[in-house]
Amino acid sequence: MSEGVTGIELADGSSDVPPEKTGMVVAETSRGAQFLRRVALLTVVVLVLVELSSPLCSGYSLGALESAFESRPKSGLTLESARSHLVGLAMMSFREETAIMGQNRSVHFAVFTWPSLFRDHTFEIEIERVSIKTASGGTGEAILMQSQPYIRVESNYKVVKPYAKPDPPLMQLMILDHEHDSTGTHRVERWQVERAIKNKKAEPSLLVYFDKNDKNKDGVVTAGELGQPSGIGNTEGAAGKRAGGR
Repeated sequence: MSEGVTGIELADGSSDVPPEKTGMVVAETSRGAQFLRRVALLTVVVLVLVELSSPLCSGYSLGALESAFESRPKSGLTLESARSHLVGLAMMSFREETAIMGQNRSVHFAVFTWPSLFRDHTFEIEIERVSIKTASGGTGEAILMQSQPYIRVESNYKVVKPYAKPDPPLMQLMILDHEHDSTGTHRVERWQVERAIKNKKAEPSLLVYFDKNDKNKDGVVTAGELGQPSGIGNTEGAAGKRAGGR
């Protein structure tokens, strides 16, 4: 017969594991759970400290850099000297803006950021790489601050398109009378209105207005039908047509 656990043993709840080993397993599980709880608590404490310290450190660093830039030496304030005025967990990165508005060179910025999960604690300064004289009489390169530190703000302005009020129907017909293929005799034909609607230069309501004013239903609206004694327009064109026909 097999020496494994039998069905009777399982039913009775008996086991081959000694009681002392069972106690060790339980103790190890308890210690593991306590360790995880401590790690979680420590993580929460660190996050709270970072969230509280980041705005304080960034605000203090901003003021310290402003004072340092105002009292900078004649040679200028180097980026390395500027970093010595920062406190806290400041991280530095660089940003470049391409040439705009007629400028011949790109503009470079040093960006300082303090860690935070909920807010952005960042400011930046304009920098430039220049040549300087070294103590030995030679020349070297250094990165100098070219502006006061400032908080960059991006604004998205909503572009509102002005409402274009359509011209009155009479004015729209006057425009059609000035077309290059108009007869120039103060009249607009129906096909001109249909073409304007097809080309989306007029609304379909213009055709309704045209038919309403076409008193004799001949497919042509004249100045008299519109109640315009001086005509719809294009008097010079009409005179030219008459002169050309003579």
